[in-house]
Amino acid sequence: MWRSSKETEQAEPKEAHESLGREVLKLVAPLALLGCGVFYLAYGLNRIPAPFPPPRLVDVKMMTTTSRDICGEPPKDGFPVMISMLYSDDKQSWVLHAAERFAQTCPNIQVKLISMGSIKAADAILNGQVDPTLWAPADELLLHYLDHRWKERSSEVLFNIDAQVSLAISPLVAVMWEDRYRVLNEIEDRGGLDEGFWMDTACALVPRDPGPEEIALEDMTPGRWSDWYGPLVEQPRRRPGPAPGRPVQAAKPAYQKAFPTLDEIQRWGRVKFSHASPRRAAGGLEVLYLMAYDYLVPPEERASLGGEGDSVAGARSVEGGGMIVGGEHLREAFEEGFADRKEALARWLRRCEAGLEAPPESAAQLTDNMFHVGAGRYDGVMTHENLVFEVLDRIDDHEKVMRNVRIIYPQPTLVNQHPVVFLRPEDPARAPQIKAARHWIGYLRSNAMQLKAIEFGFRPAIPELSLETYDVPTNPFLRLRRYGVSTEIVLEEPPRVDGHLIEELLKIWEDATGRN
Repeated sequence: MWRSSKETEQAEPKEAHESLGREVLKLVAPLALLGCGVFYLAYGLNRIPAPFPPPRLVDVKMMTTTSRDICGEPPKDGFPVMISMLYSDDKQSWVLHAAERFAQTCPNIQVKLISMGSIKAADAILNGQVDPTLWAPADELLLHYLDHRWKERSSEVLFNIDAQVSLAISPLVAVMWEDRYRVLNEIEDRGGLDEGFWMDTACALVPRDPGPEEIALEDMTPGRWSDWYGPLVEQPRRRPGPAPGRPVQAAKPAYQKAFPTLDEIQRWGRVKFSHASPRRAAGGLEVLYLMAYDYLVPPEERASLGGEGDSVAGARSVEGGGMIVGGEHLREAFEEGFADRKEALARWLRRCEAGLEAPPESAAQLTDNMFHVGAGRYDGVMTHENLVFEVLDRIDDHEKVMRNVRIIYPQPTLVNQHPVVFLRPEDPARAPQIKAARHWIGYLRSNAMQLKAIEFGFRPAIPELSLETYDVPTNPFLRLRRYGVSTEIVLEEPPRVDGHLIEELLKIWEDATGRN
């Protein structure tokens, strides 16, 4: 840590001051230059990082018995083993926190971190711009995507997808302003969410078959709130009113305004639930896939095939709290639907999104935008749970002057496991790096770092830890329950489709919207 020196209290001759200044400058300038270099390597997210700095001799005396258990034996030649990890930028704060402590514990292993959006990272690996020891994208979908594209070009084994290990867990969620949440809940109760959460919110009132009529490009957007809610006002409620997507009910807000009037809803204009760019961000790709999943395998069909609404028998636990109901039995239904109706899907996507502004390039940017821009531009955003807590904290600090928000857990959704894989594991030259990288992965999955991950908004990846029992002020899952945050959830997932379908889905979106 930099420390500012105290100002000299006693007057000194001018010559002494100048001499002292020159000496200080000689000492500080190289350190400042080094500091700039470290900052660039750690935070230069949009650049391909420079090679490793020259290794330094390891002080073996620093390694205790405990550190040897964690880090392995010190190198015989006295130099650290150098590894690199390319990882999704949404977990940067946690990874940097862990890396700083790992460097102190394990001087025999030097970790170079490269933070980058998951899709950009996959493309960088494919194009030979980076060649890290480890890759840790946000979700397994990205592993399938890169695996498919790599095998089209090379017979070399890039990674073993079955050997992936989870570093942390974070489901895809929706965050919306409280008044929009209440109206959407009422719309669902009155039968207005029949197509599936992702279709109905991202493309409200856009018909499955837009028809042959021509409309202006700027009108290729979702419908208006008043046209969605107004016709349902006189219809009876179908059910008592659980929140959209049927998440577990959470504590009510400390205060709640009156239900919006029709005049207020009229002023909301178009329905504006936004997602990040599918071609730039894992969160955007996941929302696109879930929209296609709703379109190609509607809720009624999923129910008839034993999907949604089925019992949770056979569901797997979510480390930290909750359960996941897998949808692998629906893989064939999605693949057949995609093959038969992808042209219709393309027309529907064009009718829904071609007239929208270009989406933000990251889910983090989108989530932050919602806080700064407000309800005039966003009714809600689709993002990852771990990115929501910073926004909720800011709103919590200004609850008397800001409108309230709610986080909901839609059904189905994708639960990011933040997998990590070894790249080129069969290359004999990489054996020392892979051995060292296992210690780094073990450190990230240690109890101490997993508990710290909770503080950064992630659910732990190991079953021994619980969100409920980690009762500290810095646990956002407990502190922010009033906004709908849930520690015990049952989440339904779609199947993780193969990479060729992901690539084709991205191409459909690019052609439909005119973006890349």
